[in-house]
Amino acid sequence: MYHKEKSIQIKSSASALYNNLSVLRIAPRSLTYFTVVHANMVNMVSASWDGLNYSHRQLQSKEANVTTSSSLIMQAAWCVLPSRDILVLTSQKGIQMYESDGSIMVYWHALETPETPTAQAVFARGIAAVREKYICVGISSGSMLVFDVPSKGSNITLSEVLEEHKESITDMASECSGSLECIADMVSADDSGNLCVWKSGEDFQLLNKIPGFDMSCSSVKLWKGTVVAGYGTGQIRLYEAVTGIVHAEVNAHARWIYSLDIAPFSGLLLSAAEDSLVRVWHLTMTPETNSVEIVHMYNECVTDTQICGAKFCDGDGYAFAVTGYDLICLQQTDLAANSSEWRVREENLGRWHNGKHSTHHANRVNPLGGNSNVGRSYSEDRYTALSELQGTSPCFNLTLPVTLPAVHSDGSHPTSDTSVAKGGAGK
Repeated sequence: MYHKEKSIQIKSSASALYNNLSVLRIAPRSLTYFTVVHANMVNMVSASWDGLNYSHRQLQSKEANVTTSSSLIMQAAWCVLPSRDILVLTSQKGIQMYESDGSIMVYWHALETPETPTAQAVFARGIAAVREKYICVGISSGSMLVFDVPSKGSNITLSEVLEEHKESITDMASECSGSLECIADMVSADDSGNLCVWKSGEDFQLLNKIPGFDMSCSSVKLWKGTVVAGYGTGQIRLYEAVTGIVHAEVNAHARWIYSLDIAPFSGLLLSAAEDSLVRVWHLTMTPETNSVEIVHMYNECVTDTQICGAKFCDGDGYAFAVTGYDLICLQQTDLAANSSEWRVREENLGRWHNGKHSTHHANRVNPLGGNSNVGRSYSEDRYTALSELQGTSPCFNLTLPVTLPAVHSDGSHPTSDTSVAKGGAGK
């Protein structure tokens, strides 16, 4: 379904931070931007879609009236608003906002730091663009800052401070489907696993608070009124945003989840964790029964790599990028869906390069179309897994209370064992 591409080399390796990869697709210029945080700087790479041209830029942590700073950067992410794109950096000292290419800093917000050292660290983490003009950023105290961003210029103002969380904010996400019918606009997560669901406006309104279970929620997404949350246990939970009803619970990874992402047009879900596995799932909404199904579609083991960031490169999920300490790789596929089947197409990519970080575009091939050249590069079990995607019973069709079994001790996943998903855990 997916195949590895060549790597893009970056200036320095990625820090072990949650959600340590951000991707911005610039269609008019046929470019894709990538950012990865390393200590007190951000590595930016601009890659052309033909894979021939790359440009690099590094942004350093800054403080007011100081050219450079040694304070650690916690996250870098692009915020896509209808009128403009903003690159947001959060650090131990404050919040920096840049034009999308990182050329001009348009806003700086300093964090309040105590005069005497305290046991609790001070930092900003968690970034989300909400509706037409808001950018929300989380703080280690549990507060969330809401910034009002004009369509152009640097007249960015702090419009509201939300103080519902009691623990450090870990991640935030806005409704990514673009649907105006969804009541909830944003979800926020903290170190204790608590989730808060919000409706935006001149005054943000708390719609629901979903209690945690004393395990950090490291990554969270909001899609068509459904909250998708990844935890330190390796679990992914799907909640109805407004009511907090649990739709599904999946033991998706053997170790701490570091990143989730959703392709809003296709409903594909990407998860990555410390177990070196990247998995792709498919979410399906059933409005008549108000239920959500999650189907496992693909997994890739990035050997001996602690994955700390994974992002789709487009809204359909045709490609995704992964980063670890020595890795950033773009992977591509074509998916065509209709009411009866998934047609899976793959791209021929290169090998992983140790210590490099890579991407190129290759000729597309259909592994299910009888191409003999493709057949030599796939094992029999891969064909079995791909065939199941076109069959009548998908792999891991989960609805509550069914729980997907954890990965085996050797890192493999029981892809062909559909009886477990249908009959419940332990079968």
